[in-house]
Amino acid sequence: MQVSNFDEAIEVKITLKITSKALFFMAYSTYQEWLFKRVCYLRDVEKLTFDAIAKRITSEGFKSARGFQFIAESAFSTYKKGNIRKQRLASKPSYFVEAVEYR
Repeated sequence: MQVSNFDEAIEVKITLKITSKALFFMAYSTYQEWLFKRVCYLRDVEKLTFDAIAKRITSEGFKSARGFQFIAESAFSTYKKGNIRKQRLASKPSYFVEAVEYR
């Protein structure tokens, strides 16, 4: 009775397919990272509206990541896209065995 096909195998080749969204890094500049953290703090901790966040950041003398005036839409975009990026980088990879060959 044969228990396993691997009993007499000399070589085993396993093809594993790994899919991960976390492997694609779009680097944030130091300023973009700071701006995202600042917007998150103002939104999540201080519970400010995006308009109030824009006014606060502008009053502190800062601009958008691309150097334009920081407006409510900039605050919303920074918050939304930064959270999407954060979730993508924290996501777990999926994997499965695509093929097993032995000789």
